[in-house]
Amino acid sequence: MKPSIVRHPILLLTLVIAVCIAGASAASAEELPKPAEPAARAHLDAGNKAFDEAKAASDASTKTEKFRVAIREYMAGLAAETKFHYTFYWNLGHAHRQLGEYTRAEFFYRKFLEYAPERLTNYRSSAEDFRRMMQADIDKAAAAEQAAALSAAGASSGKSAPDPQGPALTVLPSPARDAPPETPSWYSDRPAWGLVGVGLAGTVIGGGFLLNSSSLFDQASDEDRQSVKADLENDARSRRTIGFISGGIGVAFLAAGVIKLSITPSPSKPASVHVTVGPSSFSFQGSF
Repeated sequence: MKPSIVRHPILLLTLVIAVCIAGASAASAEELPKPAEPAARAHLDAGNKAFDEAKAASDASTKTEKFRVAIREYMAGLAAETKFHYTFYWNLGHAHRQLGEYTRAEFFYRKFLEYAPERLTNYRSSAEDFRRMMQADIDKAAAAEQAAALSAAGASSGKSAPDPQGPALTVLPSPARDAPPETPSWYSDRPAWGLVGVGLAGTVIGGGFLLNSSSLFDQASDEDRQSVKADLENDARSRRTIGFISGGIGVAFLAAGVIKLSITPSPSKPASVHVTVGPSSFSFQGSF
């Protein structure tokens, strides 16, 4: 009996120690790691000190100044750290959130969730909660601002402001119905100018082939070797044919473009300039 009496307390003590070690391991697993670089650790400590002083300050300007100091220290530590960057992301998100700078806070919380390991479940869950809280505050402020703007608009027009929760209706200006269609000027006829451009290109190409064929015929006339002379004459005839075809097509396109430009009516109205200002547009039109 005596050995068993001794064995049970020892077993119980062993279990208690094991539970304590497991609890300590679980608690340490939930802690954010300290920076690996000594300089980064120094900046983290300085930033945490300024953060705590800001939380304890009662004066608004002192509070803001201390949070700014904390942010500068955290940024310096982030630049010096080489391993555990997400520790600084977490602290930077907190500091910017305390200042109401939700855009910056959202950025750093998102970076923390991107790089923090999955084992930091409490921190990751808190980061998500902070993001949802900030978005709720942003939505509430936007709704209040919209309601104030609608109330001000209703007061200035002498009408009751519409329900901000109701659907927003946008009234667009009616287009002019009786305005006569504008007649394009001859110099703004793009298809006609396209025909002219193609025609000029074809004419130049055809002329080049014709000049080259003429040069080959001259070379053939001066050549005594019959085989070489025959080759030059065949090549010259081919290039002359290509030149005639290209030139003919070019002349046809050029003539069509010129005719189209000549028959395009010019506007009979005098030169005028019109400026139109709409709810979300500004247009400038002129005819010359």
